[in-house]
Amino acid sequence: YKPIVPEILKAKVNVFAELHRNTREIARGKEALRLEFEAHKKADLARRESEEKYRHLFTRASDAIIAFDADGETVLDANKAALELYGYTEADFLKLTSKDLDANPEDDGYAMAAKNPKQTFARFHKKADGRVFPAEFTCASFPMKGKKLIMVLTRDVTERKKAAEAQLLHDREAMQRQLIAHVS
Repeated sequence: YKPIVPEILKAKVNVFAELHRNTREIARGKEALRLEFEAHKKADLARRESEEKYRHLFTRASDAIIAFDADGETVLDANKAALELYGYTEADFLKLTSKDLDANPEDDGYAMAAKNPKQTFARFHKKADGRVFPAEFTCASFPMKGKKLIMVLTRDVTERKKAAEAQLLHDREAMQRQLIAHVS
């Protein structure tokens, strides 16, 4: 049996106390990392759910939606309605620029859309087979992954124009009938 040396005992107690403090700090750090990991996991899940929700909206929209790179006017993405409206495959559509879709490419409609986002305007566009159709556009610009994008919602207004022309013709005929009845 050895006698207890106070300095050695004091040193051992200090080592054990330091070990205990370090263990508590490690436990707190571990808990902080766990909480941070859980927060990242929740944020990632929320981001994925949001992306999925907007992907569903994008793919199931009845209007054509086309995403353009604001710098190069290149088509970055298009929904199924855009492919059907213009008559292209997805692979071919993604090779196009805004000028390829515009019936008057020398009149830069894309520049107008880029300068006036969140505006609705009308232009003539052309399909893959060369047919020209009147279209109404609503544009919005937003940043994504460090790039500025222009999102264009396109609606073929051929039927609306035909209906308006038919109504105008009907109204003119009614006015002519009234005029003839009034003159007679």
